[in-house]
Order: sequence, then structure tokens, then C-alpha cells
Amino acid sequence: DRLAERSLQVASPNAVSFVKEAQHLKAELVDEKEIASANVYIKIMKLVTDRGERFPQNEVSRVKRLLQTKLSEDKKKELELRLNILQSFLPQEEVHNAAKEEL
Repeated sequence: DRLAERSLQVASPNAVSFVKEAQHLKAELVDEKEIASANVYIKIMKLVTDRGERFPQNEVSRVKRLLQTKLSEDKKKELELRLNILQSFLPQEEVHNAAKEEL
């Protein structure tokens, strides 16, 4: 989460170094759940780099719409993990506003 926050606070040229740092940290993991989460973090970091800082907000909306459809339990868990990780890439005020909307 901290790496995701830092990657949003710096200019785009540094984004590649954050992806490399995340890949290095992933290599040290042994737990399969942590490795799966690291893969999602890295994928989102790359997509933010490619598509811009609005990507996380757009993706949160898309994933929430998908979660409202009929899905297998495995797919639902996968999307919930992605949604949770995407929250790390949102500015804190948006996370706070989203939490208020859910209440």
C-alpha cells in the first residue's frame, strides 16, 4: 500500500522504478496469497503508468459494476481483491468519500 501511495506522489518517470521495486519485493514473498496480491499491485502500477492517474478511479467503477453481476465465487473473490488493492491507488479523499457512499 505504501509503495502504491508513493508511486502516485511522484512524476511518471519514477513510476518505472516503483514497478521494479515492487517486482523485487514480490520475489522475496513465499505465501501464495501475498504473491497473488503482489501480482495485482504490479499490474495496476503498470496500467497507471500506461493509462494515467485516472485509471484507478475508472477501474474501481468498472469492478464495482462487475461485482453486481452474476459471478462465480472465485471470480468474485478475485474482483474483491482487485477492488481492495485499487483503493491503495486512490487519493485518500476519494477513499474517504467512497466509504461514506457505502454507508
